[in-house]
Amino acid sequence: MLKETPLIEEHRRLGAKFMSFHGWKLPLEFSSATAEHLNVRNNAGLFDVSHLGEIRVQGKNTLSLLEKCLTNNVSTLKENQVQYHLLCNEQGGIIDDLILYCLKPNEDYLLCVNASRLKEDFNWLYQSSNDNISLQDESAKWAQLALQGPKALSLMTEVLGHSSSLDIKKNHFQWVSFSGECILVSATGYTGEKGFEVLISNKKASELWRAILEKGKTRGCLPVGLAARDTLRIEMKYPLYGKDLNKNIDPYSAGLSWAVKNQNNFIGSDALSKIKKSIKKKWVGFKLLRPSGVPRQGHRIFIDGSFRGEVTSGAKSPILNQMIGLGYVPIEYAFPTQRIQVEIHQNLIPAEIVATPFIKKYIDLV
Repeated sequence: MLKETPLIEEHRRLGAKFMSFHGWKLPLEFSSATAEHLNVRNNAGLFDVSHLGEIRVQGKNTLSLLEKCLTNNVSTLKENQVQYHLLCNEQGGIIDDLILYCLKPNEDYLLCVNASRLKEDFNWLYQSSNDNISLQDESAKWAQLALQGPKALSLMTEVLGHSSSLDIKKNHFQWVSFSGECILVSATGYTGEKGFEVLISNKKASELWRAILEKGKTRGCLPVGLAARDTLRIEMKYPLYGKDLNKNIDPYSAGLSWAVKNQNNFIGSDALSKIKKSIKKKWVGFKLLRPSGVPRQGHRIFIDGSFRGEVTSGAKSPILNQMIGLGYVPIEYAFPTQRIQVEIHQNLIPAEIVATPFIKKYIDLV
């Protein structure tokens, strides 16, 4: 049986179409994926991302554990700051990508992980920890909402009852009062738009969901499903674990070297030092030069008549009105204007590698 989020009845009430996603029953779309996508870019969109996992790490040796397992520089994090991280294996392959919340430096952190990787992430951390660390799966405790778009700030400010603009810097969070409890409001997202991700108790999630949509009517705020969430992140070239990232992909090939700043001897660091000196392939963006289906994960990429790589993600961009995709090719071909061919339905479709993100006026991943 599929798991359901605390907001399942809200989605049913709004007439959502559902899909199965890594064991969860989640809304695919409420109206149409294209309309929802464009509304996020122009107004504001509300997402239910309660399927994401949360792992709490506490104790006097917490910092040493995180520095042993994570790739970014945990020691630089101050209270109420957020940081993007990778969890790697000994070979430098990516186990997961995640968001780290610093609740108290050196002692208390919350990891937001992909739903498909929760069990493996938890076990990996547990096996690397010691008796002075408390490791708890808090996924059942939290619901998570994301409000994204150019009108997200004014809307969230009104919903939370602030007299002045909600002042949260990018990659920071605040504990804010809502309906008698403290909720975590983070200036982060997965769309390229300014906005917020909110951690709230299950019992208050529906109340916040309804409040945002009710007060958002005058700002054009609409609910958004997974289909638009996917096209939004593809336009920004944000990776999705299981498609663009996996255990056989390293951070350097994936263009995530900026998230490898840990100067300690973390798990995978020796392998990554060697990989960095001889990167074989690179994750790139491309556009089809004529419309002929959607590039999908596993579609083969040909260069000069030879099979040279694979597509990892693809979609029709609602902003560009063009078929775009992401994939890995040998590094010697990984530059804009390089012509390629993508095999779609047994036909080789001409395409061109382009600079990314595809939508350049929006913001970077955390």
